[in-house]
Amino acid sequence: MTDIFREVDEALREDRVKAIWNRHGTLIIAGAVAIVLGTAAFVGWRSYSQSQAQSQTRALVDAQQQAAATPQNAASIYAAVAADSSANRAALARLLEARADLDAGKRDEAGKIYQQIAGDSGVNAVVRDLARLYSVMARLDDGDPAALTDELAPLAADGAPWRAEARELQGLLALRQKDAAKAREIFEALSKDPASSPGVRSRAEQLLSISSN
Repeated sequence: MTDIFREVDEALREDRVKAIWNRHGTLIIAGAVAIVLGTAAFVGWRSYSQSQAQSQTRALVDAQQQAAATPQNAASIYAAVAADSSANRAALARLLEARADLDAGKRDEAGKIYQQIAGDSGVNAVVRDLARLYSVMARLDDGDPAALTDELAPLAADGAPWRAEARELQGLLALRQKDAAKAREIFEALSKDPASSPGVRSRAEQLLSISSN
């Protein structure tokens, strides 16, 4: 099981959303935000029967290989896996389906998927929060900054599973609003936070440098 989960994790590790703002001919920031779905997202899934879990996860890994070979069919491939999986693994497949929709320029479809996952009480709370985080990321470049910041507030609270990633997005929103002081405060705290992943700390250091210029 560990090897299979690692394969799934590596697939989501490649997920990137670029937030680019260009106002009055000045490039404010061009950065990539990576959200890693770690083992915490699978904590609530251990109670499922091992054989069922292995079969469903194997199907998802196979779907990733098929989607890589035929990216134009990726969304439908993941949707098919989701339809034949238990709630939590279906949610993971649907996250990948939404990513495929975003890659195809179908932001509305992706947004609906994120909202459905976030509102599904049968899905692990960690995965629901991840869907909320992705939902904000999908709207990062043109959504209302104040509304997005409000959405991130509970995700950025102390003890929240995606706290560091949510605060990273808060920093990017501060940059979008040209609040360099707020952005520096966020990125400096993240760069020194031992609870943040190495990737978050590294990006925070880079963004801190950008926001200081």
